[in-house]
Amino acid sequence: MPEGSYLYCDVSLPVPLDQPFTYALPETLRHRVRPGCRIVAPFGARRLTGVILRCHDEPPPMAAREALRLIDSEPVLDAELLALGRWIAGYYCAPLGEVLRGMLPLASEIRRGKVWSLTDSGRDAARQLLLDSSPDDPAAKILRMLERRPLSAAYLAKALPLADRAMRSLERKGFIVAEQVQTDRDPLRAPSERLRVELAGVPGGGPGPGGPPPRHPARRQAE
Repeated sequence: MPEGSYLYCDVSLPVPLDQPFTYALPETLRHRVRPGCRIVAPFGARRLTGVILRCHDEPPPMAAREALRLIDSEPVLDAELLALGRWIAGYYCAPLGEVLRGMLPLASEIRRGKVWSLTDSGRDAARQLLLDSSPDDPAAKILRMLERRPLSAAYLAKALPLADRAMRSLERKGFIVAEQVQTDRDPLRAPSERLRVELAGVPGGGPGPGGPPPRHPARRQAE
């Protein structure tokens, strides 16, 4: 497909639905999208990373949601690998998005969490509690840890597994506050220019209806 400017793209997402999803492209992405690139798109209340299958100007029958962010400047799956993914999906009756997910790391999946920090009144209370309370007091431990820096709920639960009641009490008193945050999770931290996906040798003349199923359809090499 020649490079150009497109209004829409069809994206294969890692969901148990065997169909592509059409997204509108913001003006900043219209001249940059190409089949085989990874893109972040909304799906319900979530944000998922998928692979672009097709770029076009054909409006869908329903209003399309807008894609959010393009991850790759160059395709990480070329036309041959996309064709291989389609064949594997057909052979194993698997959703294409799940197959493509297994062929390369889909970066920028969103991880949500909660971060706790002290309020102004909590800092004042921390100084008093740290003077008056026993070092083994769960509330004092929490305040001591949060006085240094904000901490994630997962970290606090691991460090103080029995401190739930103290956390709720401190929150009710207005000493600590939780902030919902989301971060990008990139399993291999591999940008497209460093990601190399090569076809592995497949006996019997390569993939196709006449050959055996591939044992290793693709191998991943991060330089």
